[in-house]
Amino acid sequence: MLHLHGFAISGRYLLPTAAELADRQRTVVPDLPGFGRSPRAGGDLTIDALADAAARVLDAVGIDRATVLGNSLGCPVLGAFAMRHPDRIERAVMVSPAGGMHNRPLLRAVAQLAADAPREPLGMAAVAVPDYLHFGMVEALRLFLAMTRFD
Repeated sequence: MLHLHGFAISGRYLLPTAAELADRQRTVVPDLPGFGRSPRAGGDLTIDALADAAARVLDAVGIDRATVLGNSLGCPVLGAFAMRHPDRIERAVMVSPAGGMHNRPLLRAVAQLAADAPREPLGMAAVAVPDYLHFGMVEALRLFLAMTRFD
């Protein structure tokens, strides 16, 4: 199972879920390019580029087909992955999808993000704050726009 993390955050918050599933199947929790501990990729981060990076993660660990779980931003990445690499996906699980037509216009998306933030468990701040700072504001805005434009 490949776990795809959310917006501007590493995969660390998905590790407890992956650990719960690890006795039933192999689990992989990468930090996509520019997120968490991974280096930035050249060029702009797009949903399609992140989907291709997810395919390269599977290549690197020797997995041909996988169940892919996406959370938040991971859902549009999962959608792009399924379209660009249909032979690589066994099953798709989308948890709390972000982006798309329901996050338009941009002001609506920002308002939804602000409304959702207080609902996050307090323990997430220990992961989220350093990850957001590492990711950077300019890159976050670019990716946020790409996420909201992704159909």
